[in-house]
Amino acid sequence: YVLRTTDGGATWYSVLPDVTPSGAYFPSANAGWVIGNSSILYRTTDGGRTWTQFNVPFDGGFVQFLDANNGFVLAGGPVGMHKHPVWLYQTTDGGATWTRKYTNDPLDPGAGNTLPFGGLKNGMNFRDTTTGWVGGYTPTDGYVYLFKTTDSGATWSQVSLPMPAGYESAFVNTTAPTFFGTNDAILPVWMTLGVGMRDLYIYSTRDGGSTWTFSPAFVRQGANTDFFSFTNGIAWDLNGKFRPTANTGASWSEVTSNINFGDDMPDMDFVSTSTGWLIQNSVNGVTPLYRTLDGGYTWTLISGNQPVPPTPTDTPTPVPTSTPVPDASAFAQTVVNTLNARAFESLPPLMDESF
Repeated sequence: YVLRTTDGGATWYSVLPDVTPSGAYFPSANAGWVIGNSSILYRTTDGGRTWTQFNVPFDGGFVQFLDANNGFVLAGGPVGMHKHPVWLYQTTDGGATWTRKYTNDPLDPGAGNTLPFGGLKNGMNFRDTTTGWVGGYTPTDGYVYLFKTTDSGATWSQVSLPMPAGYESAFVNTTAPTFFGTNDAILPVWMTLGVGMRDLYIYSTRDGGSTWTFSPAFVRQGANTDFFSFTNGIAWDLNGKFRPTANTGASWSEVTSNINFGDDMPDMDFVSTSTGWLIQNSVNGVTPLYRTLDGGYTWTLISGNQPVPPTPTDTPTPVPTSTPVPDASAFAQTVVNTLNARAFESLPPLMDESF
């Protein structure tokens, strides 16, 4: 489904029935694009009240629109043995028509090789209509799977990132950068050294992605992360702590919440230092949604079933007491006297339900 809420997640409304989304992008409360069934792209400009349909040459993928007209879709083929064919499409008319800019499918005679066929692609982001990045990972120690284009995706080159000391041979996993304006962007990079040594570093740029600098501090066992400004973000570690930062990862605080979500948290989204949401994996077809208003200390279930059982509390053992049985005639007279002492107003007529 495609659902919309206007009360912070307490209630949800289906705005695109009978469509199974396989990619979507909503830059505002009113504008959005959804890739649906049978290679159809749906577009709304009024918050999902009405939709325009376009037949497109893809059936899913990473979607991004820079404005009302210019957008990209990185569509992927079946993944196997760390091989991931993709096709990059560009539109200049809001999604009505698309031009294929690149493919690395070895079965396609027009395929290129500047964006490797090997390696899983985890994300795509364009700064403008010509410059963009694709991030991911490949099972090669010390290999940073981050590629950049400056010609709208026609060709790609690998980005060289400086590595913290001791991580030169780490297993590296990343996604595409997130821009805050034209020049400032952050890039989360996960580095694994052996079992249980997964560290999250934040790379940043102030020159539009020409150069990148890693944060002096990291989050041990860092998992999900979300930045809502160039300096402010929050990470979740698998030890059960939220880790906010106010300086682009130069230092991290520690927040212990009222619920330990473990590794059962596919996604979270913060809009300020205090307010954020997170979801857990589906339970019996229902996805639990939580909200915090104090920076992650307290989470309230606002939609869905709660998979975490409540903390058991000691319940006092009931102590039997003896209650005297009243005399039947005296009890009946008490009821009559009570009713006689009350004034009853006539009841209004039943509501006409034929509305």
